[in-house]
This record gives sequence, C-alpha cells and structure tokens, in this order.
Amino acid sequence: MKLSGITKADVTVVITITLSSLALFVAFQLFTPAGSTVEIRSGDDLIIRHPLEEDRIIEINGPLGTAIVEISDNHVRVVAAPCNDKTCIHMGSIGRLGGVLVCMPNRVWVTVVSGKNDSVDAMTR
Repeated sequence: MKLSGITKADVTVVITITLSSLALFVAFQLFTPAGSTVEIRSGDDLIIRHPLEEDRIIEINGPLGTAIVEISDNHVRVVAAPCNDKTCIHMGSIGRLGGVLVCMPNRVWVTVVSGKNDSVDAMTR
C-alpha cells in the first residue's frame, strides 16, 4: 500500500507511537497520587504552604507585580499574573503530586507536594 509517499511501515510507526504515548499518559494519570499540600515560592523564598483541600485565594508578590493563585476542589491554578504572555494561567490547574505551575517572568512557582516534611529526597548506599 503506497499512497503519496506513505507506506505501511510509516502508518505502523505513527500508530505505535500514538498508542504508546496514550498508554503512558493514562498510566501517569492512574498511578500518580494526588498531592495534599501546595507550596508557593517567589524567587528562592518559600512564601506559603497550604493544604490542597482548603479553598483559598492567595496573592503573591513577584518582581513584576502580584500574581493571584486559587486553591479550590483539591486543585490549584494561577488566575491572574502581571506578565505579558500569561502562560502560567493557560497551564490550567494541577492537583497531582509533583505538579508545577511557573510564572517565569514574575518568578512565582506553585508546586503540589505530599505534605510530609521529609528533608531527605533520596538515599544511596
């Protein structure tokens, strides 16, 4: 089967990559646990740790101005930012462990963590 330069091998490769990507996406969604705490940083400073299950609107000051972060329904999102491109707003909401929202121009970082105060991230022997 050859249609305008596309072979059966090309179609097989595209289908395989698509199905593999879909399987990985579903696996990450199913097996990544929900976080319990939100950490918000401005630059290198931790501004606040707040439980993900408690709804709240938080104003964070950065070099460009104030960013507004909303915690609701066990998710967190940036609802307003002083930067030009608004990429952090378009990233949507996060609620799973390890999720990150970043407003690079304003140096504001929002991370979903486990809530445990473990200082050791990994250990080797």
